[in-house]
Amino acid sequence: MTSDTKNLLKKLVGLIILIGCIACGVAFCIYNRGVKIDEKTFPDETFRTYLLERQDHNKDKWIRTDQIKVLKSMSLEGCDNLQGIENFTDLTSLSLTDCKDVSEVESVTSLKSLYLTDCKNVSFDFSKLTNLEHLIIKNSEISVDIDLSGLQYINEIKIEDSTVGSLTFTDCPILDKIYLHTSTADKLLIENCLLIHHVTVDEVQNITSIVLDDCPEMWDAYFVDCPDLNELALRKCNRLTIMNIIGCDLIKEVDMRGCEYIWQVFNTPDALKTTDSSDRSGYITYYRSDDELIRHLKLPQIRIHCKSDVELITK
Repeated sequence: MTSDTKNLLKKLVGLIILIGCIACGVAFCIYNRGVKIDEKTFPDETFRTYLLERQDHNKDKWIRTDQIKVLKSMSLEGCDNLQGIENFTDLTSLSLTDCKDVSEVESVTSLKSLYLTDCKNVSFDFSKLTNLEHLIIKNSEISVDIDLSGLQYINEIKIEDSTVGSLTFTDCPILDKIYLHTSTADKLLIENCLLIHHVTVDEVQNITSIVLDDCPEMWDAYFVDCPDLNELALRKCNRLTIMNIIGCDLIKEVDMRGCEYIWQVFNTPDALKTTDSSDRSGYITYYRSDDELIRHLKLPQIRIHCKSDVELITK
């Protein structure tokens, strides 16, 4: 092979390498360019303005792919359409205030924390947020039932001053506490949540049924000012020690089978009274011993089932 041929081959190889590098560079630029901030991708003007002001670092109306990957938190206010939020596949915390039609949220399955404040017409499937850990809802209208059954990471649920449908939480292995306050709901079912410790249902209108079943680590439960509540059951809540039933005048029966360590039930003076006049008016104390489940108990309005083979009915 002559020297001219060798030189030609070297130039040809160099050219091929150069073309490859250019192609790779172009491909990388195209890939890293990410998502264009335009009306087609983000039709809501408020959402689009937020992205242009907060995320368009190069001022070219694009959010680069590397930026999307490191964007973990977002706070939006006054949006009527969240189309385009599905592009943020690594988002872990989302706060929405005064937003409407937020159905696209269910596509952001990476979310760990969701905060809804003053939101209307919320109708997405909460169960699709499979990585959710914290759900906080305030002063919002939820037009669907909330069913988080089977979510492996949900730990805290707090709903205040809001309207919701039925609430179902079954097989949530690390759910720790549920707080419902001054809201409207239909039913509450908590089942097989092995680590839940606290449940508070306070001033909730329309709710007719609350059932807790097989929650062995439950410590305390509070049911206050629920005027429509007529079914209350706390079964197999082995460690439950204190329960409040205040202002729930329709309650006539409480199923507490499997609650082996219950000590105190607080209630309004007109509903439950102690047998011992020295006790403070307004609460009952259950005294336990090895051979007697409950004594010194007077429940003029409520029937309590404590075990499958023990039924206490007092009049």
